[in-house]
Amino acid sequence: MKTEIKEKHINRITEIIAKLNQVRGHNLVAFQECFAATVSIYEKIYGRNSLQIDQLLGAVKQLRDVNPHPGVMDDRISMVLQGGLINLKAELESGLIEKIFNQAMGSAIADFVIFAEQALSEGQKDVSAVLASAALEDSLKRKAEEAGIEVENKTLSDILNALKAKSFFPSPQHNIVSSFVILRNKAMHAQWDKIFEPDVASMIAFLKTYVMEQFQ
Repeated sequence: MKTEIKEKHINRITEIIAKLNQVRGHNLVAFQECFAATVSIYEKIYGRNSLQIDQLLGAVKQLRDVNPHPGVMDDRISMVLQGGLINLKAELESGLIEKIFNQAMGSAIADFVIFAEQALSEGQKDVSAVLASAALEDSLKRKAEEAGIEVENKTLSDILNALKAKSFFPSPQHNIVSSFVILRNKAMHAQWDKIFEPDVASMIAFLKTYVMEQFQ
């Protein structure tokens, strides 16, 4: 997660908590705004179908079931929201969210690598090359963004060189990854006659180690 995005989330959480303190027992519209804002930031950070969202909405529902009349349970719900937001802010500040985020990203990229390896074992080198290339591109771009490198409108070679300039890759490894970028370019331009199984296998082997090291 980018530092500036993290700071924006932390600042927004602080604003919502302050507003909840101000509107408790007073302003139904403002309370509903705070409730919607809390759900929104939960979805952005944890995901729409996350356990955290389910727990938050479940706790709110239990209180609403006690007394469904508008505004009656808002003070208690406000305390639930504030508790959740305080915990979320602490997880952001401690870096725990970033660890979870990186693991999730690593898992998604790893799926591409697994499918690429399976396709190669079935003799589908072209499909395998495309899948492995997608995993390579996504992982390099994500690491570049974390390093503060602008990736928009840049080639993968540019991004790789920028990572090298920040000492992300030592020279020997940079040369190896450069060869994989060339392979990726061939796959993206459907130059199937220039793609060979041993090269695809090498890229998959590199990605299996790289993804494990960088996203865990």
